[in-house]
Amino acid sequence: MHVIGQLIVLVLIVAVLWWVIRSPAPRITGRATGASGKLRRGQSTAHIEQSPVAVKATQRARYPGGPEYVNVTDLGLLVYQDSDQLRLVRQGPVPADAGYLRPFAELWLPHRARGTVRFEIRDGRGRLRYADEARYDLEHGYNTLLPGTWLPLRDEKIIFDTWEYHLLAGGMTLAVHRFVWQPAGSALRPYLASDGEISPELQAALRAQAAQPVSLSELLAGQGE
Repeated sequence: MHVIGQLIVLVLIVAVLWWVIRSPAPRITGRATGASGKLRRGQSTAHIEQSPVAVKATQRARYPGGPEYVNVTDLGLLVYQDSDQLRLVRQGPVPADAGYLRPFAELWLPHRARGTVRFEIRDGRGRLRYADEARYDLEHGYNTLLPGTWLPLRDEKIIFDTWEYHLLAGGMTLAVHRFVWQPAGSALRPYLASDGEISPELQAALRAQAAQPVSLSELLAGQGE
């Protein structure tokens, strides 16, 4: 009887381990309106294309994604010298003499949803230097997201260390992108960067938000008047 009891315990342990291994990836929930209220599983099995920088950033965040979940397909930084001069930086260094910094992201969804997306930029010491959080109406397929605020850099003392751009949805970290700074003096070329051109979708998002750069603190100050 003692041997039979040990066998039963062993079988139960094996069954629990098998259940843990077969468990699906975590779902992303968002504070959304409507019947669903979630960025969750769908029925699509479409092929999802990711840029190399998006692959690294999602791996760093330990977010697996997949055809039934929200996926980060591209991300990077828009570096402004002036309001009409910008450079797209995905993997290269960011010029230290830039006037403004603005993150962007592209998400792929298995179905339509409305959820909260947050952009963060942290310096080498982990201090939060920029945050923009808003609700977005997201369609099935690819969605280009562009926050409505910029990080002003003209009065900032830049330490040449590694900074991080964090992308979150529904409180879950989807991607962590690291970038470094380069010494001042490199000229910015409009709409072109060393690691790729701005996509038509991102250009459309930029045209839709054609305005002077504004920081989050300036927006809050305007609301208080």
